[in-house]
This record gives sequence, C-alpha cells and structure tokens, in this order.
Amino acid sequence: MISKRVSLAIGAAFLTALATTACGSSEKPAAENKSGIETFKPGVLTVVFADFPYAGFIDGSDPTAPTGGYFVELSEKIGKELGLKVEYNKIDFTAMIGGQAKNYDISADTFSILPERVQKFDMTVPIWSDHIGIATKKGVDTSTADKVRGLKLGSCGACDTAQYINNVIKPKVKPLGFDDDQQKYDAVMDGRIDGALGNLPSILAKTQLPKYAGMQAACQLPEERDYAWILNKGAAVFPKVQELLKKYEADGTLKALQDKHVLPTLGGTDPASVPTCPSFG
Repeated sequence: MISKRVSLAIGAAFLTALATTACGSSEKPAAENKSGIETFKPGVLTVVFADFPYAGFIDGSDPTAPTGGYFVELSEKIGKELGLKVEYNKIDFTAMIGGQAKNYDISADTFSILPERVQKFDMTVPIWSDHIGIATKKGVDTSTADKVRGLKLGSCGACDTAQYINNVIKPKVKPLGFDDDQQKYDAVMDGRIDGALGNLPSILAKTQLPKYAGMQAACQLPEERDYAWILNKGAAVFPKVQELLKKYEADGTLKALQDKHVLPTLGGTDPASVPTCPSFG
C-alpha cells in the first residue's frame, strides 16, 4: 500500500489567487452548452494528457480513447455529474505548460503545485501525492551523493525535476531533458543516461513490464509532493471541478479510485520499501 495519501490542506485562496499571465490563442473560443456550463466545446469536457500512456492513471494505446485508469474514471465521473460528454486527446507538455496550448478544459496529469504555475493557471486541489524516485539499471549504486552526481541524469525537460537535478543534485555530467516524459525510461535502458528522475509509482510500474525488467527504483527523494490538475486561468468550469474534487476527497472516492487503478500496477511493491536517496545538501 502507498504509505502516504493525498493531502488537501492547501488553502483555496492560495490556489485561486491567479494572475492574468496566460498567453493568447487562435483556438476556437469556448461556447456554452445546454446545461449553462461554459467549456471549450459546447456540451463537452475536453480532457488532455501530456503523458500517455501513464500506467494506472491513463491506460490504453489511443489517447483519444483511453481504456481506463484513475484519471480516466475520475474524468468520466466529473463529466457525468456536470452533464457533459468527455472527450480525450494528447497535448504537448511544453506548449501546454508554457500557456500556448489552450484547447482543453482539464489537463490531467500529476502536475507539481508550483508558485509560477498557480499564477499562470487554475490548479485544482491535490489529486495525488508521492515521492520522486531515481530509476537506474539494476546494480547502479546511488548510495552516496557523489555517486549520484557522477551519473548522467535525465528528466522531463520542462518539469521541476529538471530544476531539481541542476539546482539541488548539481551533477558532474550534463543532464538530458526529454520533451516526451516517457522517453527518459527508454534512455536508461539503452544507455543514453544512467538515471531518470520520475514519480516513484511510475518507476515501479515500469519495472513490472518485460521491456524494463532490467530497471530498478534505486532510491526516492525524502520529500513527499502533492500534485494537481491544470485548467486554463479563469475557466468557468473550474469552480465546479474544484467542488467535485473536494467532495470526492471527503467521501473517499479519490482513495478508492487510487486503490483500484494505481496500486495494482506496482507489482506488490510497497513504495516505502525503496531506499531514501542520499542528502545533496
């Protein structure tokens, strides 16, 4: 079982005090559906994924027709309660997080709650929490800070993990950044990098697949992180989504969906059993 659960103790004022910094877009403007809820497309809740597939969270082979997962079932539940049809698609992470891509209602991923993101977007209450891990090939030693700093590390290039590598770990070898977050795990296996920083459950899920049988969750960072979904700043549907997510946390729906979809992907491995990474201070 995952040792720590999502905390919803982040104040609503912090999450909704948003500055008007999002970039303009030539995309079709939002329209109002029959229920009176303004969305990007009339009567539709458009949910996009930067990472696809995302084991236990977003499953399938076609991002426009995911077959299941925590985020998919949660999106369907929200859509049903709001009287909206749910449509899915893939989105470029860099364009979305930069504010250029706005053709969506919800960007469903594990987005770290950062001040600069809170200023640019509407971010929901946390929908997941976990630790960041370092994935390496089996046998790679990460027991000391010097050993980790000597590795060629990789991460999502536009994510806060890239900042963590550069600002905290301070590696001796120049790290690599990937536009497609899932590519970093392939890079570990083919030797382009020695270690990849990513969400620990994702790493554990990858190691259950034959393709990544030679990979390990070498260690995990000590800090637990909360993650949220992103909506465009000022989106009319945001307060309704926020209200539902708070209700689902209170009535146990979020935990039940996490237990149903995410825990089985870990292969019975307790994330708490993964060693803690050395201090880089």
